[in-house]
Amino acid sequence: MMMHKMLIDLQFFIFLVLIFVIGYGVSTSSIMNPQKFGHFQGEMMFDILWRPYQNLFGEIGEETIDEVMNQRYCEFLKDPSLDCEKYSCQDEDHRVCIVNIYIVKIMLGLYMMLAAVLMLNLLVAVFSSTYEEIRENSKTLWKRQKFDLMVEYRSRSPLPVPFSTILHCCRFIKLLFRITCGRMFGCCAVEEEVHVVDVHQRLTVTLLEIECRRNYLEKLGEKTEHEELQDGLAKVSRDVEVIQMSLAEFESKIQQIIDVATGGRAKNSNRNSLEPDEEMSEMDVEEVISSFDNVHVDAETAAVDMSMVQMQDVSDDLADRKEELSNMKPLDVVRLIKMGKKSRKTEYPGEPNAVRRAHVKKGYQDWNRIWINYSPYSYTDVRVPADRKLPEIKWHCNTNGDERRSYEGAYEVRNQLPLIPCGRTGLTGRGLLDRYGPNHAALPIITRYAKDGNGDIVMLAGKPVLEVLLEARPGDVGSLPEIRGVYDDPLPPEVRDLLTNPDHLIVSETLSADKLVRRIEKVFKAGILIYRGFLDSEYNTDNAWFEAIIASYHDTNDNTFHHIGFGEGSKYKWSRVNSWININNMYREYLQKAFYARNGYDSVVSPNGSSLHHMGS
Repeated sequence: MMMHKMLIDLQFFIFLVLIFVIGYGVSTSSIMNPQKFGHFQGEMMFDILWRPYQNLFGEIGEETIDEVMNQRYCEFLKDPSLDCEKYSCQDEDHRVCIVNIYIVKIMLGLYMMLAAVLMLNLLVAVFSSTYEEIRENSKTLWKRQKFDLMVEYRSRSPLPVPFSTILHCCRFIKLLFRITCGRMFGCCAVEEEVHVVDVHQRLTVTLLEIECRRNYLEKLGEKTEHEELQDGLAKVSRDVEVIQMSLAEFESKIQQIIDVATGGRAKNSNRNSLEPDEEMSEMDVEEVISSFDNVHVDAETAAVDMSMVQMQDVSDDLADRKEELSNMKPLDVVRLIKMGKKSRKTEYPGEPNAVRRAHVKKGYQDWNRIWINYSPYSYTDVRVPADRKLPEIKWHCNTNGDERRSYEGAYEVRNQLPLIPCGRTGLTGRGLLDRYGPNHAALPIITRYAKDGNGDIVMLAGKPVLEVLLEARPGDVGSLPEIRGVYDDPLPPEVRDLLTNPDHLIVSETLSADKLVRRIEKVFKAGILIYRGFLDSEYNTDNAWFEAIIASYHDTNDNTFHHIGFGEGSKYKWSRVNSWININNMYREYLQKAFYARNGYDSVVSPNGSSLHHMGS
């Protein structure tokens, strides 16, 4: 059966190959034979069919093409002085012959690519398809062949071939006698025998139907590998759901224990977790604790779970500040979680380390939501300076210049480690930041009016275009001047020294350095506070984050900052903020607030290319 189907496929393939063979053979034969023949010759059939057929099996014959064409063009020229055995079109500079040789070789390459590569691979693919089809229906084909074989042997003679002739002659004479007897005398009726034969055929068909039905039912009862895999996946999915339900129940009971231990009711009303209506009684606590026996957790997981809810060791001086901490404003968790998109970005910046954050599931950003399986990667870059030892740090206060207060309020501390106000970020440690907890920085936005070549202020949409003082960073990224370690001073001395540096002042006969410095101080006094609080940054981790105080200083009178310039080697420069400027994404929103406060043209473009909306301070 398989060979029969493959031979049928081969017939169709031979028909397709003959199209290529004849086409290639006729075209190359006409080119290789410059002389015209008046009648058919056997050599022409060799060139048309046999040579292309040999090419299919790898007989390229490139040298033969040159030799044949040299000899035939020598015979075509009919010059007695030429030795056709040594004649060469290349040596004789026969242009037509040389061009035809290259044409035949190019046609040979195309023919080999189409016929030898494409068509032979097509034949292999057709044979593979036929084989797979027969293999899938092998049982059905075997039963059909078995049935055909049984029918064939039933009609054959039981005698061997030499003696089977006698039996066939007897059957033929018996058939003639029955036909003649029935027509002439109406005797020798064969109704009874015909009836017997019909019963035998019906019995055979019935048995075949019973066998086919039994095989079909067995096939339905047998599961394929795909079905078994699907059943296994469904079972695993059900087991996972049961485990998740058990963990959710366990988390809820842990949360109830925490609420009881901390006073029975959560104090932060902004959190997304549910608040108990009434405090749990001692009997309720005992019931919760006794119900833990029904939850089976391995020892390692239980150790991790309990470590998450351990209370921080309270020192003596922390007890003295208990009342002060209770008076601090609570965190606006809902707002901060929405702000923390950059803090949860998968790729943590920095080279050459390729650090990836753990994925934080939706709804599990809040620290108040217990997540038993939360196990982020811990990363602190070796290049950052060492921070103080955790037991020595006094959180939420300023101790001898060690500023650990937060603009947002009282952040949470667990296991002597502070927790970022915006919720889980998928990465612990300090990353590239200098200290645990809030890392404060002052980001002054210093702007002036942009001017054209004639010295006029550039106007767009009826508003002046502003230039901002930026600091160059690696990768051609523009950044606001960043002064770290500043908590409550929007204008650190470093910024004042930068702008009043004599090397940066452009003085003239009408404008002395002292007069220019007084103008600068006047601009500083007219500063506007833009923002103070948590700063969403890709550098934030679970235990270290940026906080900033941002103020806007603008040369309203247009007579001060245009007299401040920086040399080519300086990292500071005045830049007009257009869509092509590469600005750190962390500052775009605050730049726009400053432009809006100064009634300047909003030219800040978000990373996706759309302009940010105007926002008030």
